[in-house]
Amino acid sequence: MRKLALLLIVFYFTDLDAQWQETAFRTSMNSTALVTKLYYDGTSLWAGSRSTVYRSADKGNSWENVTSGGITVNQTDVKDIIQLGEYIYVAFGGNGNKQIYRSKDNGKTWEADMAGYTQFQHVTNFYTYKDYVLGKLETNAVIYKKNSDSQWSTLAVPDSRFNSPVTIFSKGDSLILTSGQGGPAIALTVNMGQTWTTRVVSWGNEVPANGDWLVPAVWHGRYNKEQMAGVNRGFVTSPRLEYVYNFLKTNDGMYSFTKNNTFFQTENISTIWFANDVFFVAYTRSNVWKSTDGGQNFTDITGNLKGFVQYLHLPIQTMEVVDEKLFVAGNQNGILVSSVVPTSVESTEATLSGVFPNSAKDKIKVYSSMENAFVRIISSEGKEMTGRRPLTLNDELNIAHFPKGMYIVQVVSAEKTEAHKIIKQ
Repeated sequence: MRKLALLLIVFYFTDLDAQWQETAFRTSMNSTALVTKLYYDGTSLWAGSRSTVYRSADKGNSWENVTSGGITVNQTDVKDIIQLGEYIYVAFGGNGNKQIYRSKDNGKTWEADMAGYTQFQHVTNFYTYKDYVLGKLETNAVIYKKNSDSQWSTLAVPDSRFNSPVTIFSKGDSLILTSGQGGPAIALTVNMGQTWTTRVVSWGNEVPANGDWLVPAVWHGRYNKEQMAGVNRGFVTSPRLEYVYNFLKTNDGMYSFTKNNTFFQTENISTIWFANDVFFVAYTRSNVWKSTDGGQNFTDITGNLKGFVQYLHLPIQTMEVVDEKLFVAGNQNGILVSSVVPTSVESTEATLSGVFPNSAKDKIKVYSSMENAFVRIISSEGKEMTGRRPLTLNDELNIAHFPKGMYIVQVVSAEKTEAHKIIKQ
């Protein structure tokens, strides 16, 4: 029986001096508004600010204002941006406004997407799960739809603890809500709320149980290798009543949590970004920290960043990593960038399993440790696109002829099945 050799991705960390630069965004767009959201869809870098959406096709080197193709809002901020298949969704909110727009031509034209969305509250965060896009409203509800649906639906929750979920995210086949009231708990569904499994969460030693995932957007919405991270905010009464913040990580589907450090306990963390074991954390007054060991230790990479910041009382609101560069925005009327992301070097001795990249136009590579396995690709409608084929070393699959959208790559052996989601651009 032949065993597959695998590919190892080895990270060599080089902490460069955190020298921040201003991108061309502010001067080329003549923008004075704060950028409230950054989002990279694998091809385009998007930025949202007051009533306006921008797009960069060259990873932040140049920008275009793509608002005029149908977006008509007034004095309201971009809350979130996300891609599902061929569509980009943008949520606006604030000052009594609540609008959702979407585009399938990179912002040349936009359509209002409000049918079924009747609640007063605006969307604060978007998420994707399988072939659905979900929006967490300011309070009381989660809405969802497929690209092909004519209107949004409201997600039914299992009980009152989840009426105002703090966080939504997907893990494998399950959509997970965290409780907003009544103590920490999570709920998992595989059928968009028709049935739920719920369980109480233990935050672990030294983490206040009277807390939950912090309400601001500290959750990036990604996980790798069963690893998830976020911030718990609880309060203590000794020596006085005050909030404490804990940077937490879980590797077992939120059954148990580890408090990775004590440094941030008194700092209000505003947002995080992570991939594999590299974490970036922004907190309080424009400070940025980086960890290359999964959150155990952090290094200050604020560097010269504050030289660009006009409003030190405003924390960084949004982060995005593109080609080993960290982009930040929210505390100045532009976008800053720094090459502070670890580089990666490929070697040929291996222990990695997965599909790379998970968003591609032409080809993907499939890696697995399973013996005598076969691979196939299935569309979001359940159509088998490739048929079954034996999995070979560093198997490369051509998806150039597939329609744009989401697909599931299955690796199947006699013992188990692995499923990996990809996006065909």
